[in-house]
Amino acid sequence: MGGIRVGVSASLEVLVDYPVTERDNDVIAQVMNPEVGKFIALGGHAYHLKDAVFRLSNVMRAHHTHDVAKSLGAYFDSSLSIHAPGDSGSVEPDGKTMPETIVK
Repeated sequence: MGGIRVGVSASLEVLVDYPVTERDNDVIAQVMNPEVGKFIALGGHAYHLKDAVFRLSNVMRAHHTHDVAKSLGAYFDSSLSIHAPGDSGSVEPDGKTMPETIVK
């Protein structure tokens, strides 16, 4: 097509260290998800991916001092997430309340 790429494929190996704390487990449970991967692969700010936005909102709110949350800062704007400012609960994209065991 005239030298224009119409499709690109790539892969990247990532080394993930073992989770050390329950907090690490909580963060991993949220971010190790195909839709979160798409969100990151698209360069972030892909707010049409509702499950990814929901999961990242939980990480950014509940674990804002965690290294993962700090790293996501360039990809995610919490003010555009599904949570209202000051919201202490967690609401899934379908409107259901998420169990408190996941959001601490």
